Amino acid sequence: MSSVASFLWLGRALSVLIFLVAYASSDTTLWGQVLLDVDFDQSANFRTSTSAQQTYSESQIESDFGPLRFTNGVSEGRVSLVTGGEAFGGSGASIKVDFPVGSFGTSTSGAQWIAEYDTDIEEAWLTYRVKFGRDFDFVRGGKLPGLAGGSAPSGSAPADGIRGWSARLMWLTGFQGQTGQPQQTTSQAISYAKHVHSGFDQDGRQEDEELWFELDGSSTTLRSDVWYAIRQRVKLNTPGQQDGILQIWLDGRLVLDQDNIQFRNTADLKIDRFFFSTFFGGGFDWRASKNEVIYFDEFRITAPQERLVPEQYSSPAAAVAAANPGDTIVLGSANWYANLYINKPLTLRGRGKTRLMAANGSRPVIEVDSDGVTVESMEIARGVRGVQAYATATRLNIQNCSFVDNFGDAIRIFGSRSVAIQNCVITSNEGRGIFLDQVEGFYIANCLSSGNGGAGFEIFSNGGFVANCQAINNQAGAGFFFIGSNSGFQNNSSVSNRGMGYLLVNGRANGFTGNFANLNSSFGLLAYGIDDTFIANNLIERSGGVGVILDNSKRNAFMDNTSSFNSGIGAYFSPSTDGNYSTRNQYQGNAFSLGLIDEGSNFGN
Repeated sequence: MSSVASFLWLGRALSVLIFLVAYASSDTTLWGQVLLDVDFDQSANFRTSTSAQQTYSESQIESDFGPLRFTNGVSEGRVSLVTGGEAFGGSGASIKVDFPVGSFGTSTSGAQWIAEYDTDIEEAWLTYRVKFGRDFDFVRGGKLPGLAGGSAPSGSAPADGIRGWSARLMWLTGFQGQTGQPQQTTSQAISYAKHVHSGFDQDGRQEDEELWFELDGSSTTLRSDVWYAIRQRVKLNTPGQQDGILQIWLDGRLVLDQDNIQFRNTADLKIDRFFFSTFFGGGFDWRASKNEVIYFDEFRITAPQERLVPEQYSSPAAAVAAANPGDTIVLGSANWYANLYINKPLTLRGRGKTRLMAANGSRPVIEVDSDGVTVESMEIARGVRGVQAYATATRLNIQNCSFVDNFGDAIRIFGSRSVAIQNCVITSNEGRGIFLDQVEGFYIANCLSSGNGGAGFEIFSNGGFVANCQAINNQAGAGFFFIGSNSGFQNNSSVSNRGMGYLLVNGRANGFTGNFANLNSSFGLLAYGIDDTFIANNLIERSGGVGVILDNSKRNAFMDNTSSFNSGIGAYFSPSTDGNYSTRNQYQGNAFSLGLIDEGSNFGN
């Protein structure tokens, strides 16, 4: 392929670059309620016993978990209450499940029960804690509890979308059960679900096994003698459609995220079962190599609900503290003073003229330390930062907000993934308007950043898209300052900033199209260390210096741009540029009537 053809291909590819970030909607489904809340500290057995261990009976399970369909392993004495050092946190009570040596399956290994609830819930969140006993041998694998509905199919029972579905969890190793295999000291983890489009295993059983993965792409590892916090979210699909959601978090990290599940073909199926299920198996090759135990505690099942301030809660902080994962907190039309720390998935929404101001101006107004948080429809003011988010804040959505008079950056996000900021007005903050640092995957659209003390948009991140945004009269650096790769900027405006209109540094494979720069005090566009990027159909005018500078940049396509009426020349390609292709650009009314000065090894006209 010729050099010109290569650039044209690059242009076509990058000119249509749009990074889409997928977000699960935060609609509140039906009535908010708590289906299950048991930590065993209030168990009748625990309250009346002086022993460190006490058998956990079927009647006690029913008292704690609700009406039961069946139990396995309970009457056989394989479930007990433990206290003291064996319990979670070293106090109170937890339950312990036994797995005798050589046991497998539901008849001889572990325990099972299904608790039934009379609900119409279509979205629910299950949380619990689990610990594999000391020196636990994971062998081949085994089951862990999860949500279910209807017949809650297991084993060879199919999920046809009419009778039922299930979404248990599982530990699973690569061990094949050979004699003499060393102890399996760690295990991978999977989602073990039965739904309409589950696959079939080699024995013809319908099941969907999905590995858990960390943010870095590695598979999740489970170890013995560690308390883990499990969180599972199920949102049922529209009957007959593949739009159901199944998500799992481990210790607050999102490790499974599916949004195409078809749990049901009829609206009669709901989330109305809790499936406690833990055993070694599979079959004989999955049997326990020695006596094993697993501990469980703090089971809780909730359905999303709205929490209204001030109707139900006197303050935003009280509502956040009371909220369950998935809830929506709605702030009334008033001035609220708070510094909110959000460490669970929820939506924070204003109504009317909601203004949220820092109670302590030396702290951020809102700190986000959780996956799946949405902040929308309010003014956020007078904190050291408006919103500050950490690496845990995956799938953060900020929309329809205004940020005014914060003492530092309006929005500062570090190390997160999949961030969307839309339809926001950011004015008169002492720091930067939006600052993204080491974010992977961002979408910023229809935002105005004006009159801030730093750059309007400062983005040191990869894999995103910025569209239809305006940076006006910001006081330092640039209207848009970008360090990163594989991203697109389209139809943005940078006007009257004290510094450059656009500063692109140290990246590759970006698209920069249809952008406008006017009356910026320094250069209109400076691209330094930018390679393999498509720069086209941009209008740069009335800059305080050179309109466009390419420096130390290679193999870029510079096409159909207009750089006019600048105080310097129209465009300058420095001696360190190489292999850039320039064509169909226009230069009018620049200083000294100069258009392009090319001192590098470039081509085109």
